[in-house]
Amino acid sequence: MFDYINFILVATSTPILVNIAFRHPYSWLHTILLAQAFAVFFSFCSLIDAIFVQPFLFSSLRELPTAGQDHIWTRLFKEPTGDQLLRFMRQSPSSQIIRYFGVLNSERLLLTDPKDLKQVLDSEAYEFGRSYLIRRLLSPMLGKKSLVVMDGAEHIRCRKDIDPDFYSQHIADLCPMFWKNACSLVEAMTACSNGVDGQTPGPDNAVEILKWLEKTTFQVIVTAVFGTTTADIQTHIEDLLAEFRDAFSISSGLHAQAEMAWETILPSHLFFGLIPLDDVRKAKSSMQGIKAFCQKQIAKRRLEYTSESRKLPDKNILDTAIKSEDLSDEEILQLCTTFLATGYKTVSVAVT
Repeated sequence: MFDYINFILVATSTPILVNIAFRHPYSWLHTILLAQAFAVFFSFCSLIDAIFVQPFLFSSLRELPTAGQDHIWTRLFKEPTGDQLLRFMRQSPSSQIIRYFGVLNSERLLLTDPKDLKQVLDSEAYEFGRSYLIRRLLSPMLGKKSLVVMDGAEHIRCRKDIDPDFYSQHIADLCPMFWKNACSLVEAMTACSNGVDGQTPGPDNAVEILKWLEKTTFQVIVTAVFGTTTADIQTHIEDLLAEFRDAFSISSGLHAQAEMAWETILPSHLFFGLIPLDDVRKAKSSMQGIKAFCQKQIAKRRLEYTSESRKLPDKNILDTAIKSEDLSDEEILQLCTTFLATGYKTVSVAVT
């Protein structure tokens, strides 16, 4: 993929470097104005090239079966929905790879053959690497050392350090906790639907299932990450869940589509630091609160460790990470936030 950002930076700095090289033949005011003009002009040229020229004229993927989509101006800031992807598959039932366009007319590939999916996601996952868009969107929030962002040898190293948490025996040890939370969920939902008077559920006693499942599965994830939920953690679960809802909530409409486009083309430090968009500020603020909580738990757990306790079997992901000599505090922090972020919503939707 052509690096448009570096291209624009080089083009913008050229007038300044030339002025320095030739011992200031022009005033700095004129030089800076020319550099700004270069920045605007080459940014515009880069957008035109990325949106209209490369996908249609020079892309190496243009020979693949391409899905029929709406006119480019109606989908420029949109990613296709699940229903649209299903329609693409129906349009080309015999095609194993379908090319389509996402936000800013960027090319995407839709795999329809289970064997190809297994190859990309499992057997040869490291050969294909992480999605550029995923890394750009998630690394500012979860960190560059997050498991869902890292790739290659670095990902293998980090995954190896936490593998014991996913052994069958460790998962079996968590089953009583799963059962306890499931029973608590049923009791709480029953009490909520019956109301204060314990009456038979009626139209006015509707229960929002997804929120209850979200809360319960989040508590399961918190227990898996930090171990037995102490009173301190229990009091913060509601606040943590609210922070995650804010951090990963998705707005709708043209405003949200424009934000996604900005996220795609701008460097993360500019997007998350300088662009005054509501969703960006909300996500950044929420992740700061989540990371502060995780840092507190990591520091507390480190103080509790002794040479004897290190010999005991690991009870949770944090224990395993702290005992590992390969993971830094920053990597442990990003590991905790990653599991909390990727676990709570995924599990609750799957249970639904």
